[in-house]
Amino acid sequence: MINYKEIEKAIEAKAPLDLQEDWDNSGWQIRLKTDFNKILLALEIRSDVIEEAVTKGCDLIVTHHPLIFGALSQVVGLEGIDFSDGEEVDSNNITANMLIDLIQEGISVYSTHTPFDKCTDGNNDYLGHMLHIDRFRTAEGGEGYVRVGEFFDAVTLDEIMDRAAHQLGVDRKFFRYAGDTDISVKRICWVSGAGSEFMVSAITENCDLYITGDLKYHDAQKAHELGINVLDLGHYATENIFRRAMSSILMDAGVYDKARVELSDVDINPFTL
Repeated sequence: MINYKEIEKAIEAKAPLDLQEDWDNSGWQIRLKTDFNKILLALEIRSDVIEEAVTKGCDLIVTHHPLIFGALSQVVGLEGIDFSDGEEVDSNNITANMLIDLIQEGISVYSTHTPFDKCTDGNNDYLGHMLHIDRFRTAEGGEGYVRVGEFFDAVTLDEIMDRAAHQLGVDRKFFRYAGDTDISVKRICWVSGAGSEFMVSAITENCDLYITGDLKYHDAQKAHELGINVLDLGHYATENIFRRAMSSILMDAGVYDKARVELSDVDINPFTL
């Protein structure tokens, strides 16, 4: 059994809450008790992740994406929606429904979002290691998110995509690319999740390739005009690594000695084709 203060210390020693953006909501989303027996690590809360936690007997879920994102004016679950009156299901209804389920099942939630994107050994560092980038650092002007690094030996775009598909456990069909396909990649920069706003770093850091997720049409057109090669590995693929990155941090902090820790097995990738 582990106290909530020990959990806070283990996570926030690496990803302190003062690293989070003003719009973020990292920290405790729900804390129903002071001591916990079994922890589930997941990218985010979904109904099937809650079911998994119940099945595995977990009383705490640690996630990357916050469950509560923005103000909730009221808690009305999906069963409280009267569809005959034309009420629409929105994100607040869905969040409220999950809050109700979690509280009823006695499950607490802690989330570390932008702090874990910025911190040492967080998502972006972990992604660099998984792609076998030989040396890297935090880029200048990337607000703490962007990493820039180099391969000892240049690799092709195909080699990078094959490596990413294997390491991230995601089919290459989910990847998208904008730019010159016949490139040799030596210097690279990246941001996990949705990081298209920082792709100009590929120019300022003199990189051959920029990797992120959630690349939109106009982002791709902008990349074309600026001469930036951009590989979109997907939001899910570049952030589902949170489970493994957090597992390593909790193990090093001794959390595994006091509580059982499980990595979520639920495939929450919303895209299937």
